[in-house]
Amino acid sequence: MMGIEEIVDFCQSNDKVYCYGAGVYGRIIRAYLDELGIELEGFIVSKIKKLQEMLGVPVLAFDGYKKQKAKGEGIIIGVHSEIQKEIVQILEENDITNYICVEEQNILEMKAKGKFEREYPGEKMIFALCYHRVVDIPLDTWNLAVKPTLFEQEINYLKNNYTILRAEDHWNYPMDNDAVIITFDDGYEDAYTNVLPIIDKYSIPATVFVSTGNIDTTDEFWWDELERIIFGTRNNKVLNEFNMHIPIMTREDKIRACYLLHPHVKKMTCEERNIYLHQLSKKLGRIEERSYCHSLSSSQLRQLAGSPFITIGGHTVTHSCLAYETLEEQEWEIKQSKEEIERIIGRKIEVFSYPFGQKCDFTDDTVKIAVECGYTKIYAAFAGLVDSEYTNGYIPRINAGQEKNFEDFVKMLRLNKIMYGK
Repeated sequence: MMGIEEIVDFCQSNDKVYCYGAGVYGRIIRAYLDELGIELEGFIVSKIKKLQEMLGVPVLAFDGYKKQKAKGEGIIIGVHSEIQKEIVQILEENDITNYICVEEQNILEMKAKGKFEREYPGEKMIFALCYHRVVDIPLDTWNLAVKPTLFEQEINYLKNNYTILRAEDHWNYPMDNDAVIITFDDGYEDAYTNVLPIIDKYSIPATVFVSTGNIDTTDEFWWDELERIIFGTRNNKVLNEFNMHIPIMTREDKIRACYLLHPHVKKMTCEERNIYLHQLSKKLGRIEERSYCHSLSSSQLRQLAGSPFITIGGHTVTHSCLAYETLEEQEWEIKQSKEEIERIIGRKIEVFSYPFGQKCDFTDDTVKIAVECGYTKIYAAFAGLVDSEYTNGYIPRINAGQEKNFEDFVKMLRLNKIMYGK
């Protein structure tokens, strides 16, 4: 596979270089090359409604580029592999052969090596950040937990560099500064024990989206129960599940097993999932109850809701993937959880987030049901920034909880502005 060095050599061997593609890949390429002192002349796209600029350079329609093409110009094809062949065909049909294709691995390497410190001109936007847990735990297979010390460092940075908005706010555009919305999914107990004190200390708003099924129980969320079972086995064996032979002998084996089983368990109904996990635990055994995986209690939820800085939102009852449920099941998940939260905290809630939250995890019908249940702001969890043209029900959020040190967190914010800014 071609390396980054070959891409740099290609750029340096041409008088001018353009990038075909102005999406995420193209933007990463532009910013990374910029750090090396290599200036793109502009982006090329197949069609464009009007001439515009992106990351400080022009965006040209391909037909417009053809008319002005000169010798000594090279093209970097910065698009996903699924459409690279289409772009190559367009170029070769127009007798353009001086090009180079950037692969997904090259993009990953650029993201890892680049600092992305330059700020480019563009619209001020909203970063909706999605966290899950703030806790220091011995086992974090799903990479959901941020240590409290790191979280406080992040909160201090956000307060000093962004406008902090509430999830339920009406957002006024244009904005003077980039803004942030801080959200937590699921409703783990550490939202009360660890998040609330920091949020209160810095006097900034945050939202906790709560799945209600485990409130006032010691039950774990089903993905944690899966982890608990897999890591609880004392036997060196190979697990035979879903036509897969999965060794579970080492720690690495067990992490891999969790990730192999997760998508299959995710597709089950709540009842099917409970039966499956029970049968799996009979095969393997399980480790003892883990207090660090508990959900909020009713009392803790009420105290969270009592903070002037905390907004409570809905997140279904069972944290099942709504796209796999019937319309009746979806309506029950969304409506029942809303009513239960409102009963506990004694007031209406207005915001909701989908479990998992990728575009494949909910449907247009899901959005309609959530709106009919009275939710005014509905959040997903696919990557992106919120701008003036956002659509309720498709509000993107950035996964902030996977960054494990402060420098990576700040870089993540800068990189997302480059990838998704306008």
